[in-house]
Amino acid sequence: MMFSAAIYLRYKRPDIKRSFTVPGGNIGMWICSGLGIATCLLAGYFGFQAPSSYVGTASSYFNFQFFGLVIMVIIPIIVYAWGKRSNKAELAKVAAKTH
Repeated sequence: MMFSAAIYLRYKRPDIKRSFTVPGGNIGMWICSGLGIATCLLAGYFGFQAPSSYVGTASSYFNFQFFGLVIMVIIPIIVYAWGKRSNKAELAKVAAKTH
């Protein structure tokens, strides 16, 4: 997502001075970000392939990897939602005390 965000910001906010620029202008940004996205997708694909030293079926390895990924994605979402709720309650308490 960072690579696509870099492309998006290059077009959305071209006037902002940044501490680092990708050489080659927009074409350089597309090439650099495209290679980054392709590399991430390829790494994700190979991450779900069972190594030759794995003892078990390929489907059991895939299931283990997939459900581990699902858990790793769900936990931050839950923490974020819980944190937002508690922050709203805290802000409501502070606002009630000041009025």
